[in-house]
Amino acid sequence: ALAEARAQAAAKACAAAAAFAGSIAEAAANSAATAQTSVDVIPDIETSTRAFVNPDCLQPTCRQYEVCEEPGCPTPLDLSWEFPELTPGATVHSVQNFPQDLMQAVANTGAIYAERLQDDLPPGLTFDLAMEQRVGILQGQVPAQGGSWRAVFRLYDSRECPVITLTVYISAAPQPQPQPTQLSARFSYWRGTPICEEGVSHEILLQWEISGGTSPYQVGPFLVRYPDGRQLFISRFFSGTEGTIQVNYPDGGTFLVQAQVRDSQGRTATMQTQIQLTACLPVVQLVTVNLEVRAWRYIYGSALTRLPAQQEPEELKVPILIVGEERPRLTPFVVQRIIGSKVTLQAPLRTEGAAYGLGFKGWLVWYGDADKPVVYKGTTDQRRGINSLTIQLNQPTRVVAVYQDIIG
Repeated sequence: ALAEARAQAAAKACAAAAAFAGSIAEAAANSAATAQTSVDVIPDIETSTRAFVNPDCLQPTCRQYEVCEEPGCPTPLDLSWEFPELTPGATVHSVQNFPQDLMQAVANTGAIYAERLQDDLPPGLTFDLAMEQRVGILQGQVPAQGGSWRAVFRLYDSRECPVITLTVYISAAPQPQPQPTQLSARFSYWRGTPICEEGVSHEILLQWEISGGTSPYQVGPFLVRYPDGRQLFISRFFSGTEGTIQVNYPDGGTFLVQAQVRDSQGRTATMQTQIQLTACLPVVQLVTVNLEVRAWRYIYGSALTRLPAQQEPEELKVPILIVGEERPRLTPFVVQRIIGSKVTLQAPLRTEGAAYGLGFKGWLVWYGDADKPVVYKGTTDQRRGINSLTIQLNQPTRVVAVYQDIIG
């Protein structure tokens, strides 16, 4: 404190001495002019006086006690910041550190706070500077169409001096749209199915592959050239990878199928293929006959060579299999078969009934309206426990499997 007081006192003394020296010089000059001394003497007196009391002579002594005025604000630095590229249409919350040059400038100038001068950011998108953290914060919704914007800030030091003018550039470039390649298409598979109905002879399933252009695609209309040269225009359209069309040409043959493909930009391509369709067969009215199958019980011990006389048969429920079917049918039953076809029946060698069961005896077959049956022994398979009979159905036929009591 004492040193500081002495310095202030010395500074005041220097300032007073300088002022006094100036006044002495001015008075000496005035006295010399008034005395109207010879012209040769006056310049020497003035020069000597000024040399004695020249204020500049005091500068080396007083400079150490000189108190300078506060200097003015410096010229602000102009800096820019290219913020990282944004994605159009994205929702963003991005915090980025100051770039190195801005970080250094803030440290050198002592900038402590920022003021936004202007920006042209779109609605919904904001940018701010956080000086204490040395970061920029961008948040909000980026326009789908993209764009370029800027935000201008002025940074101040502790003396309220503007020290940096910062321009932040923000952009979101629209993603480049890939250039579509040439549209092309081809049929990859076909299958013809005979329908053989009035107005429709065949259905044609078509599958295709499309490349290039711009999806979605539309396939159609179709042009079909018949084997006789006639053409059929089919106004059908499909958006997937397959479709079914119908034609009416019962004779079948080789057909040429063409189709137009159109993409979403209106570009078109044509594809074609040859297909082979079989002819529709003439409709044949199939004639069927009835096959009646029963199982009877007779009580007798002799071999079966004819219809037992003076005995009324007992109707039985016996599982008899028609070969080719999955399960046996329980007698009695009636089925229809195409006339002229052969049928094989299989009956069990034993079935339930009487005291000790019933045993298979043979087959009785009535063809057409015959009064008397034909007797068949059939073919026995002891291992499987069945007896088989094969007959040809040229007319309505009744078959009876005959069983008799097993004597214990």
